[in-house]
Amino acid sequence: MNSFKLFKILVAYISIVAVANGNLVTLDGQCPPAKLNPSNSIIPVIPKAIFTQLAETAPESGMNRTDAVTIWLQRPEEIEIRNVVRSKETGDCVVYSAFMKGPDPMTGEFDALYQVAPDTGFVGYKVQFLWFDPSSLTGIALACHNLSDSQYQAEIFVLSATQTEYNEVMQEIVKEVLEENNIEVLNQYMVKIDHENKCF
Repeated sequence: MNSFKLFKILVAYISIVAVANGNLVTLDGQCPPAKLNPSNSIIPVIPKAIFTQLAETAPESGMNRTDAVTIWLQRPEEIEIRNVVRSKETGDCVVYSAFMKGPDPMTGEFDALYQVAPDTGFVGYKVQFLWFDPSSLTGIALACHNLSDSQYQAEIFVLSATQTEYNEVMQEIVKEVLEENNIEVLNQYMVKIDHENKCF
């Protein structure tokens, strides 16, 4: 049995509680949001890569992690993602994980099992790259999952294997991509991630 199927079984037995350490934004509606229109989202085969997280959404209370790096390991049946981050509260470097299967050839969606914080259970998520530049291995991804009261929680990640700065050009690309996908409301939650290279 592959690890993705095993984790799916485990998730059925884990009670998930919203974790304060996550950077989730809660919105009205359903995941994935209607009218997504990813104009440039084809992901090439990337057996292994290290991405710097340039920015991500954070709730109004603010970003609580920094030095964020994503290690991408692509296998025949799944993609394993290890997120290495440093806690602003403790200064400790921690690792949390995700497993993605897909994408769906019609929608481009990945089914994912995702830890919103280290040492927590896995939650079922939908992940979709809204934009990807294969020449620079830079992308904008949406991860979301439904709550029980006609709301969903979402995160936007800006990842790059070649850039380390969330500059004005990248900020404008993010703004345009969110507008094209009818989720421009998330732009107000975008926060630059500081990097002091203490974890990697």
